[in-house]
This record gives sequence, structure tokens and C-alpha cells, in this order.
Amino acid sequence: MAQHNPEEFVYHYRRGTRVPDYYSFRDELYCGTFPQEWALTHFKGTGPKDCKECVRVGFWNGVFLGYCVACAQGPYSGKRTRGFKNIGEESEDATNRSAFDTYLCCILLDDVGDKDFMDSANLKSKLDLLERTVDDEIAIAVPWFIDRRRNH
Repeated sequence: MAQHNPEEFVYHYRRGTRVPDYYSFRDELYCGTFPQEWALTHFKGTGPKDCKECVRVGFWNGVFLGYCVACAQGPYSGKRTRGFKNIGEESEDATNRSAFDTYLCCILLDDVGDKDFMDSANLKSKLDLLERTVDDEIAIAVPWFIDRRRNH
């Protein structure tokens, strides 16, 4: 039996396409089109192993799509795209390239990763609903709080 080497890129194909659905490297799963050079060279404190915000917003269906806004615009100065502000949502900062215009340009989020492992679209809709419900409850209990939140 072959031994697992976390320093090798291992590609996973499910639909018979030429582009891998995802790959594993250093015990992390990456979108099949995420640049390998970036997976090799995460700055300290960034990426799926070292940044909690990257883990929170940078994954889709269990695979790493991209950096959070703080990492993308901080240490990488926008050179590794705009960064994700929420699950599957990039920052609107037009001064930096969008991942969806570069390495994610031909990818449908629905095809990324493994929904049996993690269904990000379902999770995102539940989180959005929860946030709207909380905002509605706050608006009823403390109406001035919502106006104040919108102005900041």
C-alpha cells in the first residue's frame, strides 16, 4: 500500500473532466483551479491552516477557494485576488482582481468540492436566514440599533 505524502499534490476527479474537482496538499483540500504556487507559499498567519477567517469564509463544500479579505488585501496586497468576505462571496473592492475572473472563471460553485461532506450553499442560506431573523428581532426590540448599524 502506498503511503500518503502530504508534500505531494494529489488530484481528485469525480465527473471525468480534465480539470480536477479539487486537490489535496499538506493535508488541506483546495479547489482544483486554486494556483498551486499559492498553496506552496502561504505567508505565515494566512490561508487554510493559519487564519481562522480564511477557514470561516474561504471554503466552499469543504475545499479552500481563496483567502479572506484581511489576508488578500493585507499580506498579499491584492496580488492573490480581492479576498472573500463571506462564504462564497468576494469583496466588492474593484481595485484588485476577482478570483471569479481569474482561477475560478470557469468554475460553478455548485461543482466545487463535495456536498456530501459539506454543503456550503445550504449552510450559507441558513446563516443568511439566521442573520435576517436576528436583525428583525433586534429591530423590534431596539429600533435605533439597526439604523446605527446601517450608518457604520
